[in-house]
Amino acid sequence: MPTLTITIDKEENSVEFKKLLNGLDYVTEVEEYEDVNQEIKDVLEERWKEYKKNPKSVISLEQFKQNMKDKFGYEV
Repeated sequence: MPTLTITIDKEENSVEFKKLLNGLDYVTEVEEYEDVNQEIKDVLEERWKEYKKNPKSVISLEQFKQNMKDKFGYEV
């Protein structure tokens, strides 16, 4: 199933856009996610670079979640 990610500039615009999407018969689900802070984005970028250099450096999803919780108090 195709998945789209759309960034809306203002909260009031996102409310109207979600109403519009939910009114379409071919849209099965509309989810809203809070944007992550730059510090977490930087960590993700660094992990991606490390993986591309050395795929064996990958950690499991559970390890990643624990690292985010330990380092930033952020539950993924």
